[in-house]
Amino acid sequence: MIDMRPVGYVIGLLVATLGLFMVPPLLVDLAEGRGHWPAFAEAAVLTMLVGALVALACRNGVREGLTTQQTFLLTSGVWLALPVFGALPLMLGATGLGFTDAFFEAMSGLTTTGSTVLSGLDDLPKGILLWRGILQWLGGIGIIVVAMVFLPELRVGGMQVFRSEAFDTMGKILPRATAIARQISVIYVGLTMACMLTYLLLGMNAFDATVHAFTTVATGGFANYDASFGAFSGPHEYAATLFMILAALPFVRYVQMLNGQSTPLLQDRQVRVFLAILAVLVALATLVLVTTLGTASETAIRQTLFNITSIMSGTGYASVDYMGWGAFLVTLFFFIGLIGGCAAST
Repeated sequence: MIDMRPVGYVIGLLVATLGLFMVPPLLVDLAEGRGHWPAFAEAAVLTMLVGALVALACRNGVREGLTTQQTFLLTSGVWLALPVFGALPLMLGATGLGFTDAFFEAMSGLTTTGSTVLSGLDDLPKGILLWRGILQWLGGIGIIVVAMVFLPELRVGGMQVFRSEAFDTMGKILPRATAIARQISVIYVGLTMACMLTYLLLGMNAFDATVHAFTTVATGGFANYDASFGAFSGPHEYAATLFMILAALPFVRYVQMLNGQSTPLLQDRQVRVFLAILAVLVALATLVLVTTLGTASETAIRQTLFNITSIMSGTGYASVDYMGWGAFLVTLFFFIGLIGGCAAST
């Protein structure tokens, strides 16, 4: 019989950690003054309490490494439990979603899928919008990093996590999972901060810059407006494109760069092919827009660069209605959406 205690211990820790991340949206709702903060207070207390109790109840089972069966159960359990608790603020808050819709929205966020059941985003409380951004940011790489910190207690090595998430390390980088997790965290947070500051410098307000930085670097695509990224234009699109590309590259290469090895990034065939495909597609789509629709050259380059990068990286932002670009490009976009970012990216 499978011992469920090691599985329950890690899931409990992750659920409790998720509850802590509900505090910032609570504070934002409190500052906004629209009276929606109790939903996050109730959800945070319930989530942290349940997670902590489950972890404590299973703590005495943490003796040996995970078996193959336990690893499968842990993976499935994490992606079932976290969206359930992530859905609580959506059910208790202003959106008033039923369980099915709230679970879908939370699952879409944590898996960085980007599909949404919500409309009227422009008028939603800021706490809900921030929570959607946090869910995607955690789903980008955050959950893997947190798991890599907890798993050594179960004698599960960090390199096993890398292999299970398709990280091609080209040999070991660091011997300890905690060291790997720390460096990935620094890179992920650093990219997020750089993206946020760039948006601020380009004129976004602090709240929009924060949420869109979360969902850009996570390549998730949740936006604060029904118009998606169409609420912004010009330099914002170039900035978002840059950070979507950076987030779609293998993070293990960034870790190697931090350790003085820049060659693997430059020699990575996956990176080269990804960027080459992107360049060819942008050139082709730009040519179609200029010749068939008469779009100005700069506008065509900017719009195709942003939207193709968004589709190809799996982000899901849209700055224009590209369904009007003709059957050829729409069909092409359908297929490039199957590419996704590089392995070991967000």
